[in-house]
Amino acid sequence: ARAAIARKIEMRRQTESYQDRERRRQVAAVAFESARLTLERLKISMKPDGPQLESTEAIVEEAIRKAPDLAQGYDIRGMLRQMRGDLDSAIADFTEALRLDPGYAEARLHRASAYDRKGDGAAARADCDYALERNPGSGSAYQLRARLRMRAGDTKGAIADFDEAIRIHPANAIARVHRASAKLSL
Repeated sequence: ARAAIARKIEMRRQTESYQDRERRRQVAAVAFESARLTLERLKISMKPDGPQLESTEAIVEEAIRKAPDLAQGYDIRGMLRQMRGDLDSAIADFTEALRLDPGYAEARLHRASAYDRKGDGAAARADCDYALERNPGSGSAYQLRARLRMRAGDTKGAIADFDEAIRIHPANAIARVHRASAKLSL
């Protein structure tokens, strides 16, 4: 009887050890995919129309297959789709990223940009406001919200947002030009 109990204990320990190794392997795989996606995002931001775009798409699709719960994959695929002009699919990807990680402020800002390009200013504004609640240091969110405010006729609010974008990124020439234009329209 003792030998049987000892075998059961040893089998349980081996099973738990296998499960622990499997969990560590899965965590490592997700971390690896996350790192690859970060590099691909960097490539996109540096040269969004470069020849590496197709390889980036393939890498992102593979990462989503391997780590379907990784919000970053959907966010980057949404960025690629938005660059191609497929706004509905981009919004769906950003929404999936937010379903997986509701606090992912960057995905929220990307979705706001897609809504803006699609002409849905109210949805874009709601996403900008939420992104700024989560990340008040986002000059990009202030700049996008300022443009939305200008289109809605809120010039003073737009100037305040451009001021904040410039405070965060003093070298932001685009925000400075838009702010000057807004001030001239007062």
